[in-house]
Amino acid sequence: MTEGTIVNRFCIGSLCLFLLITCHNVRGQKTFNVLVKDSTHDYCVKDVIETNEGHFILAAIKDIYNADASTAELIELSDEGKVLKRKEMRFEGMPSGFISVCQYSDNEFLLGGFTRTGVSTNIWLCVIDTAFNVKQNKSVPINGYNLFYGRVLRDHIGNFFCFGTLEDTTSYKQDYAFLYQLSPGFDSMKLKVYSEHWAWGMDLIERNDQKGFYFVGVGFASTGEAGKLVTIDRDLNISRINSLQEDFENMSNVKYMDDRHLVVTGERRYSYPLNDPRDIGVLKYDTMFNLVHSVAYGKIDTEDGPSFIKNIAVQSTKSIFIGGTANLCFSAFYANQPSWFMLNNTDTSLSPKWQKFFGGDGYCTLWGIIPTKDSGCLMYGTFWDYQHIAEYVNYISVIKVNKDGLLLGIDGEPSSLMKDVIIYPNPGSDRIWVITQLPETSIEFYDITGKTVLKRPLMPGRTQIETSELSRGMYIYRVFNKTRQIQTGKWIKN
Repeated sequence: MTEGTIVNRFCIGSLCLFLLITCHNVRGQKTFNVLVKDSTHDYCVKDVIETNEGHFILAAIKDIYNADASTAELIELSDEGKVLKRKEMRFEGMPSGFISVCQYSDNEFLLGGFTRTGVSTNIWLCVIDTAFNVKQNKSVPINGYNLFYGRVLRDHIGNFFCFGTLEDTTSYKQDYAFLYQLSPGFDSMKLKVYSEHWAWGMDLIERNDQKGFYFVGVGFASTGEAGKLVTIDRDLNISRINSLQEDFENMSNVKYMDDRHLVVTGERRYSYPLNDPRDIGVLKYDTMFNLVHSVAYGKIDTEDGPSFIKNIAVQSTKSIFIGGTANLCFSAFYANQPSWFMLNNTDTSLSPKWQKFFGGDGYCTLWGIIPTKDSGCLMYGTFWDYQHIAEYVNYISVIKVNKDGLLLGIDGEPSSLMKDVIIYPNPGSDRIWVITQLPETSIEFYDITGKTVLKRPLMPGRTQIETSELSRGMYIYRVFNKTRQIQTGKWIKN
């Protein structure tokens, strides 16, 4: 997912920029759904931080796939999802973008990103205050390498670490993971490029014992290695490389789930069935790297993957959010198919407490999730409205849910965008799958006269239902949890 990838796009004559917002407050937990539409420019939110006031600052990139036009974009949302301010930025007029945001001081934030100066792509570090005024601004070259992807972490003594992936400047453009230690004033302290073998650095956390870091990514071994969890000492040297479960690959995030255990995410790959090769994979390790448990979240006959940048949000040992995209197209940023933000909630046992889906009305791609101060979760990503526009344009999509994963409308009822149950495929034919984590659930189908034509109990997880005896046409379905109706919709048989 390079920042400089160029895609062909249609010519668009006019700008159409507006916001669609729904918001509801329940018992102190506000939920909202924000869609920023712009028919002229692509946008992608790379990171979000919650402020002390409960607002949200979005670090984004405008025209992300146009190497000569990319521009950094800052957006601040209120706790109700209202846009409070926006600002476009470039470093000295050069193509630029923000990839990460973290706290710099009580009233200041550090933005990390990239800026292209001539033929080089450097690290861009920018400190802003709460009014989006620039307080510090610096472009950091990387010893002749080009930045491919980079985020910023602050350690317990205030030093900053930029980590991610570099490209060398040869014609082969080999990828290497790197760590770059910088002082609080952004002076260079130590650069480590792991150039012994290819690798993509995806996530970094400081160890609880403060003796180093855990670095997770793809590679750290010979070409073809799926992913590693790497222990780094304070001198940025690799002290241990931990191979992960064999059927997991493309490692993406690592977090402490409690003082003695780590949770690592990636893609769970299956050799059979071939039509369901990937789900969201989640691994639990102790700090001696003994595998404690592994699970996979997804649904049959679709590609499901973890959100690209941040997919673990640890609220507490009793509430861990795992985010991803259901029905993801791994080979394209634009796909002519429905997809959903997928949010799972579990405790340290990794047994899912609930699973909810958001979207399905276009091609939705989840880029990240963060825990919120009110015990909820905020999801951020992109939305391509392929059903209504032909242009390759991604909108910004931000959804804030409460601790139970609920997105509520103004009337206090669950939004139609949120689903506890997915029926797939829709339209379908002689067999469908119903996905839900709710116990004691059933589904009923009705023809256009209101007659019940099919009734089945549902198990938590995936339930296959034969529909070969149903005639072609449209059916109404209703899902019941015990005796309470929780969802209704239409299903079409081809």
